[in-house]
Amino acid sequence: MGANDIVVSRDKESDVLYVSRKDAKKNNIINFETTAGFTVRIDKDSRLAVGFIIENFSKTMKHLKNHNDFKLMEEFDAILEVLNASHLMEARV
Repeated sequence: MGANDIVVSRDKESDVLYVSRKDAKKNNIINFETTAGFTVRIDKDSRLAVGFIIENFSKTMKHLKNHNDFKLMEEFDAILEVLNASHLMEARV
């Protein structure tokens, strides 16, 4: 999966960032809030992370708030890979 497979959208008024895989089926996702303001979006079938939501984005991720969407796609592609790797490791235990 690469940056071109990721969709990034921002609601500047609400200060929320949405990141998801382009192939994620919106009606097949469970939102799981991990910490205050950070929600992981999990595919119901594969049980893999297909996206996440960050509330208070400009305060939480100050170093990224001025990046363009393509740069954010590159950054968050790596985060999805880490989330899925963690999930797979837990499943093996």
